[in-house]
Amino acid sequence: MADNNIPIPPNAEQVPEYDGDAAYRAYLNAVAPPIPIGQIQEFCPAEIPVRASLLRGDSAQMRNFSSRGFLLSPISITSSPLQIVQLIRAVSILLSLEPDWLRLPGNWLASDQMLFPQPNFFSIYVALRLEITVGPDGDSINQFEVEPADVESASLVIYPHCTTILTSSTTPVQTQTLFLQFMPRHWNSSRRMETVLLRNFPFDNFGSHTRLLLHLVAEYFDSSLRKHGHAELEHYMVLTPAIIGKTKVTEGIVRVFLPPILPGLNMDLPAAFCSAVGLSSNQPVILSFGWTNILMAGNLGDLLRVEYIPQYGTLIPQEMFITGVHSGTPLASALVSLWADVNWSPSCFDKIDAAYFDRSAPYIAHPNLVSPDTLLTHGVSDTLHLIVASRETASSATRFFVGQAMGELMGFGPQGQPLTPLSVGLSPSDVTLYIKHVKAYLSQLPTSSNAPAGRGRGGRAPLRLARPGPRAGRTVPSTSVTLTPKLAVIDTEV
Repeated sequence: MADNNIPIPPNAEQVPEYDGDAAYRAYLNAVAPPIPIGQIQEFCPAEIPVRASLLRGDSAQMRNFSSRGFLLSPISITSSPLQIVQLIRAVSILLSLEPDWLRLPGNWLASDQMLFPQPNFFSIYVALRLEITVGPDGDSINQFEVEPADVESASLVIYPHCTTILTSSTTPVQTQTLFLQFMPRHWNSSRRMETVLLRNFPFDNFGSHTRLLLHLVAEYFDSSLRKHGHAELEHYMVLTPAIIGKTKVTEGIVRVFLPPILPGLNMDLPAAFCSAVGLSSNQPVILSFGWTNILMAGNLGDLLRVEYIPQYGTLIPQEMFITGVHSGTPLASALVSLWADVNWSPSCFDKIDAAYFDRSAPYIAHPNLVSPDTLLTHGVSDTLHLIVASRETASSATRFFVGQAMGELMGFGPQGQPLTPLSVGLSPSDVTLYIKHVKAYLSQLPTSSNAPAGRGRGGRAPLRLARPGPRAGRTVPSTSVTLTPKLAVIDTEV
């Protein structure tokens, strides 16, 4: 398989005469020659909602890494080379990236460029000309002061570990959601050692919830490796889209990769990693985060077994959310304001397990890349999400409201009018993202499966009518029923 990580010649990055736009045009003409005179072809602007927020704190405490490229998926197998190039160009403009146009593949549809192929789509790896800094602890693209106390200190741009991109044309039917994930410098498309796989990642067309789930899994892995003396073990996760069974619903499958195995040097790495994270046998395990579960398996066959779904994939978490927050409000400021409005109650966050923002800043910053409708609905304010610890405790969770402190953080509408949050979000309700996801999971279960525990309404797969019994006088061979093994559950907070 071809390797996209081509070594950079010494001092190549310091060439003062480099013209990125000219390099792009030369690459575009090589991949897709100009359209002959008389033929008309239109390209509609890409809608790319990327969430942004300010990063605060000491950069030395942030788990940053260097990247020289990103994975982009899903790319349709029906895409033309020109469409793929235009997509890369739109992403690079929005995120202020400089693809290495002079060294990108001449044919994205070649078998060695179609990574993680599925029946209808695949992923591509886009190399960058310059190295960037990526922060899995953050969710934004911002200038970050290396020494916050020193106003003259250098600053750097910290990119998100991953984000979701929405492209659309003039018709809603052609809207497509794509996932972008920056890869570490040691990423090598042709030398990957897949160790474990994880499932139950609803495909998030905002990107913020996906970052939350990946962050939680990464924190668990890092903690487990430290406890077992493998803190320096390099590993990275790759999320790729996949269709759930025969439905049209997309989910994320996460693959965990280790460095290439070298005989006699590091052949024990896979066993050490699996033992540290709790996968000590051939049977999958469930990582419990309280409000959601993640299935972890050693191979794709076990990961996709539908018999395991009732044990991990039927839980729909609940949340409260506050719309209308001023764009770019730091998460810490919002949480402190909510705390102040409930009179500094020491228990107000006891039933909240996670918090994150859906951001609107990129819509505002790049109005020419989004449609007017998208700019109106997504480019006005941020939305704060508060994940409730469990469905059982939702009724006793603190009901937050917009008082004096939180009111100072609320934004303004297009006409300058003060924004007020939707009242429906101030009480716990099902996370919309999971409703379709769980319904697709349940549709894969055999009709004889028991109804999932913990949810008594909606979301159940329709049951077919039972088959009639055997006809009189007909001999029915006896069969033994194979029981699905009970999977071990790992409490990730222990």
